[in-house]
Amino acid sequence: MSRRHHQTKAHRGWIWLGLMLVVVFSWGGAAQAQDATPTVDGGPTATPTPEPITPTLTIWWPDTLYSPDEPGVIEVLQAQTDAFAASAGVNIETRIKSNAEVGGLMATLRSADAVAPAALPQLTLLRRQDLVTAQRLGIIYSLEGRFSSGVIGSLENMLQLGQISEELYGLPYMVQLEHVVYQPDSGITEEDSWDYESWFERGQPLVFPGRRTRGLNDVFYLQYLESGGSLLSDGTLTFNPASLTQTLSFYEQASDEGLIDGFVLNYGSPSDYLPNFLSGEIQAAIFNSRDYFRILEQIPDVGVAPIPTPEGRMVTLLDGWMWVLVTTDAEERQLVIDYITEMMSAENQVAAAQALDMVPTRRTVLTQALPEGVDVAFYRNLISNARLPLSDNEGGTLARALQEAFASVVTLEQNAEAAAEEVIEEETRSE
Repeated sequence: MSRRHHQTKAHRGWIWLGLMLVVVFSWGGAAQAQDATPTVDGGPTATPTPEPITPTLTIWWPDTLYSPDEPGVIEVLQAQTDAFAASAGVNIETRIKSNAEVGGLMATLRSADAVAPAALPQLTLLRRQDLVTAQRLGIIYSLEGRFSSGVIGSLENMLQLGQISEELYGLPYMVQLEHVVYQPDSGITEEDSWDYESWFERGQPLVFPGRRTRGLNDVFYLQYLESGGSLLSDGTLTFNPASLTQTLSFYEQASDEGLIDGFVLNYGSPSDYLPNFLSGEIQAAIFNSRDYFRILEQIPDVGVAPIPTPEGRMVTLLDGWMWVLVTTDAEERQLVIDYITEMMSAENQVAAAQALDMVPTRRTVLTQALPEGVDVAFYRNLISNARLPLSDNEGGTLARALQEAFASVVTLEQNAEAAAEEVIEEETRSE
């Protein structure tokens, strides 16, 4: 065989080997392609869709409610939140914020809204004064028309707490009411009237938080309204000279008879004199409902009564915590509404109110939610005659002037007529 023929045979062999390798690799590539794209009924399918991202809801709780010092409260609130998260298929991040004025929840909301909107929560809870501020700054959004008639209707008179110019910006969750609490041996009875004249006849001293660094103390404010003062629809306090004179005259007589004195200016909140009440040193004082519920645990037979007013008509200050909407995202907003609706259910309201020692906003659950020994009828009456708190911004210079007049009378620096005249002159100049 010639050398040329041998090379030809070898060349052909290499060609056949190359073709076989091409076939083998082609089948391998086809097999790999089939493995990469699964088939159904003999045909290729699309690439699998990624798993959907679970939405996350961030809630800022004020430490006044969600307190690290009260694990029992956290257990109840977190269990309710976890139940909603599981049923709705959502992640919920709970963050606790201080309720302090400086560096607290409201201050953090304001700064985040200005420089880091992405850090804002989807919802939080605010008290009335902060609600008014947050709405004015555009941090929170209207809740009008977002809740069912069942939720709205159950709140009755409590709904006003979350309204600004009749539009709903906060859904009331838990509230506190102010009233007199008296010792069993004080000589006061359930049948006693609480008009000014009857109160003077009994001669029982009364203690309350008279100090206010800004604005007007709650008791004077309520008595001023009951004497004829009023709030405009935007929350502005109106000036009524006759109401001021009547209210200051009450304090002049109370000071002269030793029933109320300048020492009330040392008290900024009921907690300042709570130990003295528990020891029996103070016989009658004004507390909020949360303090009263805790007093009941130590003195089960203490009595309750309304704040003294000119005609003895029952009146109280309504304040508490409200759910507010912070997010602008449509899907997040719906999750917020669903979550709040769940937290506002009758069962959840009862459990939360009992854990927090607060009054639930659903009127229909008061009997189940209030502690044993509380007069439910008394509380229903209080709620029906509740007034909105006066924020520092709404009161303005008038509120400060009324507070100064009150202080000058209870310290015997001025009589009622002189103190009232001073305020009248000041208001006349400012018109």
